Amino acid sequence: MPAVGPGGESEDQISRRKRSARKCPADLAAGEDGEEQAVVESLDKQRREKRGTGKSHAGEQRRAERRQARALRKVESRASRAVAIAGEKEEVAPPPNETLGGKETEDLPGPDDGEADADAVAEDDFLDQEDSTLDDDAQSGAAPRQLPESLEIRLYAGTAAEGDILYESLKTVFQVAGVTMQRGSADEADLVVHLGPAASSQVYGGRIATVFVAREQGQPSDEAAAAAAAVENGIFLPLPFLIPRYGRAQLLNHEGHLTTDGAGVLAAALREQILYRRSKSLSCDPLPEHPAADLAAARSLGERPSELLKVLTWVDNAPPSSIRVSLSPKSVEHFLDGNVCLSVKGDVESLPFYFPFDWQNAVSSRAAESVLYGLDFVTNVLVYWQMRANGLSSPNLTAIAAAAKERGITAASLLGAAGAVILDCLSAGNALPENAWHLPLLQRRARTCALFLLCCKIAATRRIRFDEAACTKVFFGLLEILERLRSVSFAEIGSSRSVAHAGVLIGLALPLKKTIYGQLLLEETLDALRSFHLERGMSADGMWREGFDQHSSVFSVLRVLAVDLKGFQGAGRSVVAETNVKLARFVDWFLGADGSAPPIGEVPPMNYRKLARPARILLKSAAASVNTRALARGGDSSLLLREGGYFFSRADPSSGAAPSRLVMQARPAPSGGPSLSFIVESDAVLIGGGTLSRKAPPEAKRASREEPSVHNTVRLNDLSYLQADDHGREAIRLEAAWRGENWSAARLTNGAFAPAQMARTVIHLKALSGLLVIDELISREGPAKFEQFWQLAPRILTDDSVGTQFRIGCPQGGVLTATFDGAVPAQFIPATKRGLAWTSINKRDAVPNPYLLRSVVAETALMGSLFRWQPKAAESELLLEPENDGWNALITSGNTQLRFVFHDGQLTLVE
Repeated sequence: MPAVGPGGESEDQISRRKRSARKCPADLAAGEDGEEQAVVESLDKQRREKRGTGKSHAGEQRRAERRQARALRKVESRASRAVAIAGEKEEVAPPPNETLGGKETEDLPGPDDGEADADAVAEDDFLDQEDSTLDDDAQSGAAPRQLPESLEIRLYAGTAAEGDILYESLKTVFQVAGVTMQRGSADEADLVVHLGPAASSQVYGGRIATVFVAREQGQPSDEAAAAAAAVENGIFLPLPFLIPRYGRAQLLNHEGHLTTDGAGVLAAALREQILYRRSKSLSCDPLPEHPAADLAAARSLGERPSELLKVLTWVDNAPPSSIRVSLSPKSVEHFLDGNVCLSVKGDVESLPFYFPFDWQNAVSSRAAESVLYGLDFVTNVLVYWQMRANGLSSPNLTAIAAAAKERGITAASLLGAAGAVILDCLSAGNALPENAWHLPLLQRRARTCALFLLCCKIAATRRIRFDEAACTKVFFGLLEILERLRSVSFAEIGSSRSVAHAGVLIGLALPLKKTIYGQLLLEETLDALRSFHLERGMSADGMWREGFDQHSSVFSVLRVLAVDLKGFQGAGRSVVAETNVKLARFVDWFLGADGSAPPIGEVPPMNYRKLARPARILLKSAAASVNTRALARGGDSSLLLREGGYFFSRADPSSGAAPSRLVMQARPAPSGGPSLSFIVESDAVLIGGGTLSRKAPPEAKRASREEPSVHNTVRLNDLSYLQADDHGREAIRLEAAWRGENWSAARLTNGAFAPAQMARTVIHLKALSGLLVIDELISREGPAKFEQFWQLAPRILTDDSVGTQFRIGCPQGGVLTATFDGAVPAQFIPATKRGLAWTSINKRDAVPNPYLLRSVVAETALMGSLFRWQPKAAESELLLEPENDGWNALITSGNTQLRFVFHDGQLTLVE
């Protein structure tokens, strides 16, 4: 805001004027200086005139209120989904079918009417997905930085001429962003662009950014470019994704090289990717001087709002589920008084709103930024407006309606006020602070614009007065934001955040599907989702590589998209459905019957019932379909996901023993290496080890990804995973799995350390509620030190047993008997806060855990371990002998005797 206003006011005068201008939304659209209100009803005009002359006619006011009440009842009578909800406002449960647009879904939890606190966004807000996959440490570690004023660039293009025209185009587009560019004289430069195939051995990286452009989608050169980008943490952009929009003839010549126009289009796309990677901001204007034909056609349609609203399509007057949001009644009530409701850690703060608003207002938290710069406070008003227009009813909606009526606010004036606020924000442009251009806030502003257009369409259908000019301007604002959002579709290939971003783009594009612009945006985003993010982020057998939290996020996103795409014809829809079945299968096997997570892979022991239930419902329905039946079934009692690096085995009470389950994990060395967890009656007895909790010591968090000693595995010569020779995915892998009556097994090999080869066979003894683990250890460079670690559950109890057998008391009752072969004794190491072995006990807390340690120095070693859970302790014995390049293991436990033989790569139970 300027220091002196148009009328020569001082800053103090302006400040006092703004403080006195806290008006209700019926007056907001008029602006501070008495501008003509675009959206207002004649009744509101009469009321203001009466107030201006100082005359008050109580009878006339009562008649006006009765007319408003009749009009409201008429609107409600037209709605077909009115829901009567009894109960007090503070005690009423959220209506099960009260979604953003009033449509019901059988398996999706719809947004409620705002019985939660006024934190502006609901827990299941789709736009929160990408933030939820990062912890605080990770977020704080990626501090946004601005580009320097001058950049050195190196271009590796197909021809010198192609490199020259791309360089000139990059100079032009970066000059608009205030950055000058010059060519570097050596291979090292700030920015390195590889245009075409890039072999890993020939890749030169940039000090600020390395860009890989693929010419042909699905070709080896495309795969090489994507792989090089992953290795170098570079930026990847597939040129074929620009062709459907601009046309091949405009981008490429007959030899397949860039044209001048093509270089300009590519340079603009690269600029957005580079700026976003560096600053995490999308503040640069994405609209070129000569926009693409689809964008120009969309803007032309926007000039005719009546035609525009006929073309825009929403199913049942409801937005797609992927951009839904729950209602915050407090936020709407504050808006009615002319304020923005900022909720910070449960405390409500009011920020007066006025025209023109000073968008440089500083806010104290990310949640407050979402409310203000993401326009969530306007979104809540539009959610309320749309719910009422669709005929929904609840105590919260009734209370808000009464508050609006008390202030003399009609449906038309409320919609007009919401539009005025949106336009004030859009017109602020570069006056918005840098944080306002971050991706999550742009997504939120786009959602607000889309909801406003939906409300305008409902208003047009029901003959509620609205401002068509505002409709056009908001549509133009939506298009501009969509251009910014689509420019970073490939910013993080194969990440859960990219999947969430694609979900938001699809939700925003679906109402535009009858336009060329919307069709191209949908096809482009679905193709990117299918060909890059899902293909590279998920293993072929359905495990999301980033981790279980990200796996859960992707499953939730695709589950919502599957609902949104029901009426959409295209290959993307079937890919989303099949992928989600694979993701659901992993969720089903990873989680216990009660939704509990196993203690492995640094996953905190949370309960994921809300995730497990829809996953299992999806699998049940998928099992009835011919196309997905094989994926949904997976296995009866065990499942091997060789590429994903997991083996699962479970035993239910029908096996005659306590229910138990085994989870084996094969991770690459940089990710923490192999481990396993064993759970009996929902009680973890052997834990995968490791924690990333903020409450754990920094050394323990570091050790979770670097030290074999904190997992159930074998360490070689005191080496950490940072010292591993092979960091590839195949160095530590699951090789095979077997299954028999009341037992199942898997074999894992570990070649991450060149001097040694380690192999582990784990047998789940379901009838004994036990595990048999055999480690085969070979050193190629003389005697080596092998240490075997067994991480026990926190607060576990042990007696004074030593050597070959331990009787261990479990936290929830029962006894775990640990029996070892006689060759190598074991040692019990109590939990200590100075140790590296820690585990999470809930979402935020972690504690040290005790463990068992066995150590041997040898060129070859065979180590056997038997774990059995029982209500009461019983003696067990394990005899292990090498035999014919394999081994022979005899188990005696109580009245049970079992013999397993491993020979020639096969495991058998000898009767």
